[in-house]
Amino acid sequence: MPISDYNSLLASINGAANVAYGSNPPYGAADFAALYPKFTGAPAPISLTTTVGETDCTLAAENSSLVAGLLIAGLGIAPGTTIASVDGTDLELSLPATASGSISANVYLTPLVPVPVVNAFVALASACLVQARYQELWPVAMGWFIAHFLTLYLDTDGNPAATAATAAAQGAAKGIMTANSAGDVSVSYQALEGLDGWAAWTLTKYGQQFATVAKMIGSGSMYIW
Repeated sequence: MPISDYNSLLASINGAANVAYGSNPPYGAADFAALYPKFTGAPAPISLTTTVGETDCTLAAENSSLVAGLLIAGLGIAPGTTIASVDGTDLELSLPATASGSISANVYLTPLVPVPVVNAFVALASACLVQARYQELWPVAMGWFIAHFLTLYLDTDGNPAATAATAAAQGAAKGIMTANSAGDVSVSYQALEGLDGWAAWTLTKYGQQFATVAKMIGSGSMYIW
C-alpha cells in the first residue's frame, strides 16, 4: 500500500476512534494575559530594535521600570520571552528575537504570579491540550486550564513569607465546601471524587468551565488498537 494511502486510512481510523493528534500553534504567557490580565498585570508599551536570531536589543529610551525577569511580548519576540538584563538602553532577551527592526512591545511590570510559574503552566497546557481536538475553542481552553492552575498556585504558594504551619494548611486538600454559617463559624467540606469525576477541576470556576467543555468535546466512542 502506498504511504499516502496508508496515511489517509490512518487519519480516517483516528477520526472514527475519536483520537485527536497534531501540533499546536504558538502560545505564550502574553496570549494568556490577553484573556486574564489580572495574573500578569497591565502591560506597559516600550519601543526597541531587535535583530533576528539575537538576544541583544536596543531601547528607544532608558526606562527605570525595566528589570530582569519581566515578561515581554510583541511582534518579533518569541512567546514566553522575559527580560534577561537591562543596562541603560541595552536590553537582553531570554530568547532570540524572531524578526529584525524597530518594534513596539509590551512589558508586564506588576505580575501577580511569578513569570516562570506562568510559563510553566503555559507549557503544561500546551502539552496536554491538542488544538486538533478543541479547534476554535483551543485558545479559550488553554486560558481556562492555565487560570485554574494559577488560582490553585496562589492558594497554595502565593505567599512566599508563609510559615510552616500556614504552608501546610494551604497545601492540604479540603474538598468542596458544601455548607457554612455565620454564627459560631462552621464550615463543611465534601471529599473530592476520583479523577474520573474531574476531582480538583471543580475547585475553581476556571476548572469548572474547562471540565464542562472538555467533557462535551471528549464525548463519543474511542477505540485503541
